[in-house]
Amino acid sequence: MPENLEARNRAFLKEYDPDLLDELAQIGGTAQHPEPARKGGLALRYRDAWVHGRYDPLKEATKLVQSPAAQLHIHVGFGLGHALIADEVSASSRVLIFEPFPDLLRTMLHHVDLARLLPQKQAILCGSEPRFKELLARLLPIQPGALKLVLLPAHRQLMPNVDAWLKRIVAEARFQKELGRRTIDRLMPLFTRAALEALPHSTRLPGVERLADRFKDVPAVIVSPGPSLARNLAALRPYRNQVLVFALARTARPLECAGIAPDFLVHMESQPFYQSIADCTNLGQTHFLLSDKAEIPFFTHSHGHTFVYGNPTNLVGTWLAQQFPERMKRHHLDSGGSVANDACSLAVAFGCNPVILIGQDLSVSDHYYTMPEFNQNFCHVAEDERMVPGYFGRPVRSLTNYHQFLLWFGDFAARIRWRDPGRLLVNATQGGAEIPHFEKRKLREVLRRYVGDAMPDLDIVEEAAAIDPEETLSHSECLALLRRTQNQVTQIEALCRQFLSFAAKLQALADEATPDALVLLQQHLPYLETYHRAYAEIQQGLPIISGFIQSELHEIEEMDPTKVAEEADDLTRLLVEIRNDLSRMAATYGAVLSGCEAVAPILAKLTDKS
Repeated sequence: MPENLEARNRAFLKEYDPDLLDELAQIGGTAQHPEPARKGGLALRYRDAWVHGRYDPLKEATKLVQSPAAQLHIHVGFGLGHALIADEVSASSRVLIFEPFPDLLRTMLHHVDLARLLPQKQAILCGSEPRFKELLARLLPIQPGALKLVLLPAHRQLMPNVDAWLKRIVAEARFQKELGRRTIDRLMPLFTRAALEALPHSTRLPGVERLADRFKDVPAVIVSPGPSLARNLAALRPYRNQVLVFALARTARPLECAGIAPDFLVHMESQPFYQSIADCTNLGQTHFLLSDKAEIPFFTHSHGHTFVYGNPTNLVGTWLAQQFPERMKRHHLDSGGSVANDACSLAVAFGCNPVILIGQDLSVSDHYYTMPEFNQNFCHVAEDERMVPGYFGRPVRSLTNYHQFLLWFGDFAARIRWRDPGRLLVNATQGGAEIPHFEKRKLREVLRRYVGDAMPDLDIVEEAAAIDPEETLSHSECLALLRRTQNQVTQIEALCRQFLSFAAKLQALADEATPDALVLLQQHLPYLETYHRAYAEIQQGLPIISGFIQSELHEIEEMDPTKVAEEADDLTRLLVEIRNDLSRMAATYGAVLSGCEAVAPILAKLTDKS
């Protein structure tokens, strides 16, 4: 019966996709009444459009999805699932489905057995635009040809601009992913080095998750170093004791000049930013919220308590979680790559409300930062610039990376609005770029409206910082891990050199291609598969090596194989395939060797220090 199917679907989604279950709990909608189709299955009419036709809905869907399988299939419209049933997916495909109409999601619950359909197609379904964009950012492949789009005709009719909307959403997601990948490729060696060097500090500290929801409905002000900051600090000072102040490294000194000591200082950078706070006198009681790859002096500076957070792109964190799955799983922030993104995400995670941004200009003019002496080397070229909507309506000049931060802020705010409508996010910068989905208000007005008389209870931080030693790594455990890893890296170095010698021998045999050489080649080929498996084990067991060679590994992924003429004989084809494989594997093992040579001295330095 439909009631039983709905109950089964809810029980299935509780395990398979609890986020979809949360969406269903928040949306309205009324289940529609399908009717039997002439050729079997159910037809469905919604408003003035047939989601699935009355004659043969499965055949109609098969025509709609007949293009070849791709890495990611995006369906706009689900209805009763006929298009998903008809869509041929490969073993490596994923399917992302956006059903924007609550009535159709309700209908699905009553008439589609999701447990039999979604896992079989490796599909995930969502009903809100913020979650669709969030999932798209995670699943979208970099390569443009790796995408297949399926739009139900009814949804084209009911959503007249859906094609343009989808094109824009995919383009934005691809831009962010490509920019993020290029940035990570460039900075990952620095991040990996910094995270390794920070291990003796970061592994002994509590995670920021201990402060989650501990400051419910306490107003928070995120202080960023934009040129508009100075005018807002005067407005903040009278309310200092009724709000939580989150500072960034470059705002510590302006806050000091304004006579304000921040409650929290957020820092994620591996680059040398310590000079920004080195001689500040207002941080003695400030609690530091540090990325596990933050610059070392931030861990040792005199301040309050320190809490650590992770980032999913940090392969040192991934490696630690593999080694100590119950103790080293750091909270991964939702972040767009800037420290201000991190601070905003932390304030929301702590339960703060409202969360207010000041000094978040994200635009360029004659001034870039409040303290320009720290940024004398900051420069950009015209190609880095782009015009974006301004806070006061007129377009302003921004930069490519600033635009990425803007997009993240907008998407983050949209998700928060949908999941937690009572949470207020305010941009009180009063200058620079407009930040989508943040309310624009003057700081003095929003503080007057939302602050109470009570001071935030910072004793909570003291309680959260008191952790059981079993929840962190001791000095001896960290040292043992580093020494064990040293031995592994030495063994991997030897394996790489062994393979490169082996590959050169096989390449020479393939090039010679005499009968004797081909016999020897055939005898050696089984060992090639052994090296393939060995590389997979290296990737799984020691991701820190990959942290130093991300760019090289991506270039290897994109290597074009040597082509062979169609009229070539079988032997020629086989030899070309072998050469291609050897070429790719030699490049891979060469990159791994470079990674070993980068990580070995860092491990040696850490173990010598210990």
